[in-house]
Formats: sequence, C-alpha cells, structure tokens
Amino acid sequence: GSKPEDDKRTPDEMKKDLHAGVKEGTEFIKGGQKTKKEINTKLKKLEGKYLLEELKLVTDKGDKVHIHGKVNPEEDGDKIVVDFQNDIALSNDEKTTLAKLPGGKEKLNEIDDLTKGNSDKLPASLAEARTALDALKSGQENIVLERQIFNAKSKLIGELDVLTDGEMIEVKSGDYSDEGISKLSGRDMTQFTRNIGFFKGTMKFFDEKGLCRRLNIFTNLEDIK
Repeated sequence: GSKPEDDKRTPDEMKKDLHAGVKEGTEFIKGGQKTKKEINTKLKKLEGKYLLEELKLVTDKGDKVHIHGKVNPEEDGDKIVVDFQNDIALSNDEKTTLAKLPGGKEKLNEIDDLTKGNSDKLPASLAEARTALDALKSGQENIVLERQIFNAKSKLIGELDVLTDGEMIEVKSGDYSDEGISKLSGRDMTQFTRNIGFFKGTMKFFDEKGLCRRLNIFTNLEDIK
C-alpha cells in the first residue's frame, strides 16, 4: 500500500481521502469498457494519490464488481456491472486446448487474422473462444465452435457460436434487453428469431452433411426421423 508509516492525517482526513479514492475509482470503471489491467493500473495510481493502504477491484455475485478501499477505516464503493474489454491474447495452453475442440483450429485462425488486421471484431472472437474453454472447465462435453446450420436447400443460414451437450451459447454485443430487441430489424431480427427457434427446438435445420436436425437443449442435437 501507499499509506506512510508516519501518517500525520487525522482520522477524518483519512476517511475523506478514502472516500475520494473509492469514488474516483468507481467513476473510472463506469466510464466505459476497460481491461482489468487498465483498472488495476488506475487503482494503483489512486492508492498513491490518496495515500491509501489498499484500493482494489472486488467481484460480486451477479456479474457485478465494486471498489474496496482501506486506509484505517475501510470503504466499499457501489456495486456495478462492468463489461470488461476482452482483448487479452490467449495463452499457449489455451490455444492447445482450443485446437482439440471441433471448430477450434478454425477459431484460432480467425483470431490470428483479426489480430493481424487490428479488427474491432477481435474481442468478440476471443470471447467465443473463452466461452468454449469455460464450458470445458465446467465439465460440459461435446463442445463445438461455430456450428454451421443450413436450410433445406443447403444454403448457409447461420452459425451457433458454441454448442455443448446442454447449451447453445451465442456471444453477442449490443443491447439485447427487451427494449433493445424491440429495435432490431432486418437481418439482425431474422437471426435473433432463428436463434430463439433453434434454442426452443421448434425450428428444424440441416447440418453440413445434409442431415435434418433440431436443437433440443436437454439432449443437444437430434436427428429428425
């Protein structure tokens, strides 16, 4: 920490500095997408600025985080939802594991191309890769990335980002709240409607071998007899 051993501040002054540090740290992460590295670097600077013993990011339940500060008294900031910018490269171990999954090598090639092109689609692609890895760590089986789906005329109509024995996972950015969905139109609305049909098992589709399938969230992919 940055709190000096011979701190001359009064308890009230320390409490005031603590509150200022927690508040400024909270406002920083509310300001937009940040990587955890950027947040930790900022908090370390604030720790020195306000002579705090500790200022750190704490993860709560329900995808929320808050700033926790300590000098002599302690203080916790408001709990907020933060969409961390997913721009951290995959480790070699993660790449090795991903390459063993169906569609994994193709996903790694996509990530390499997006990285070379400095594409703004890279965070979403990395998020899909890590979603598959997280599913594997949680014990799920038969994980497939980028499952292509076709209509009866063998026309490609979409891809399922991550498919497991028990889940169909679509990694999306943007506003998918009830209000956001109401604003979808055209291709976005068509894809959203299809995804709902696939998930509920009410829509039939074909795989790359021409087999008629449907997605059942309890038994994964079923052949249509």
